[in-house]
Amino acid sequence: MNKFKSSLLIGSLLVIAIVLAACGSQDDSGEGGSSSGSSTLAVGGAGDTSWVYGALTTISETIKSDEDTNIDLVVQTTPGSVPHPQLYDEGQIDLGSSTTSVDVWATEGREEFYDKSYEGVYNSVLPLNKAKLHIVVPADSDIEEIRDLEGKSVFTGDPGTSILYTTRDILGALDIEVDDHSMDRDQAFEYLKEGRLDALMFTLGAPYSSLLELDASMDIKLVPVPEEDVEILEEELPDIKGITFEADDEYDFVEEEIQTVSNIQLLSASADVSDDEIYDIVKATWESWDKINEQVPATKLVSEEDILDMVVPIHPGAIKYYEEIGIDIPEELTP
Repeated sequence: MNKFKSSLLIGSLLVIAIVLAACGSQDDSGEGGSSSGSSTLAVGGAGDTSWVYGALTTISETIKSDEDTNIDLVVQTTPGSVPHPQLYDEGQIDLGSSTTSVDVWATEGREEFYDKSYEGVYNSVLPLNKAKLHIVVPADSDIEEIRDLEGKSVFTGDPGTSILYTTRDILGALDIEVDDHSMDRDQAFEYLKEGRLDALMFTLGAPYSSLLELDASMDIKLVPVPEEDVEILEEELPDIKGITFEADDEYDFVEEEIQTVSNIQLLSASADVSDDEIYDIVKATWESWDKINEQVPATKLVSEEDILDMVVPIHPGAIKYYEEIGIDIPEELTP
């Protein structure tokens, strides 16, 4: 067993005790409902300092306050989205964060992370954010587009994260070889300021607070992905879609539209969660989306229609809601 899989196992074991406590309020039927008709569902939310943990906590509070639902979403800390397919399979969580990149890897059973394919184990529920590819360099850098990273010293992501492997997949699809550095993200930002790195590369929602802080301490710019390279990435990587940074939108230092790519961060659920529960969760969430946007600005980047860009088929309970509001779900996204 490699070090990464070992860390997933350790992380899974750490989650078990918390999740069992959350599940203890469910009834003996195993359906997740109590004798009063309420349901308690365990949600894998990544680290408690991550934006996605905050987003899922906000959604949990929104659903709890909805008079038409009796669902308690208990958000747990986990090692991140990558182990969630395994946790679904083992019955340790009911819902959790994911990315379309993780969904591709789990479906394929990518050997860096998984010992098998998790196809059919879980489903997509709703999009949460579009994680844009940020390529950050000093403002006076001669790096003008993504292919100029060839041979440069580049931070590609935190060790063991989905961001790291998404970045490496993007570079690999374009046959770009860099002096690859994986380290703590805060350290990488310091290294860029000190000139010990040529570029930072990561997929995250915008605006990213640490990048705003970096902009306050040094002059920086974002490097574009030319349209021809966007087309290559969309063809090679099913989780990647073209997108832009708009001028004076997420970042003040972006003075004109910059082409890049993104994947989608989303809420997924075990295929064993009932259709009615997922329907209620999706309906209550979208009906309160404006309020959620106020508390979690990153969610403003997605809407109901982005469910069509999922990789893993959509949960039947979610399909019911989306079809009610007029979105036609294609056959390939139906379980």
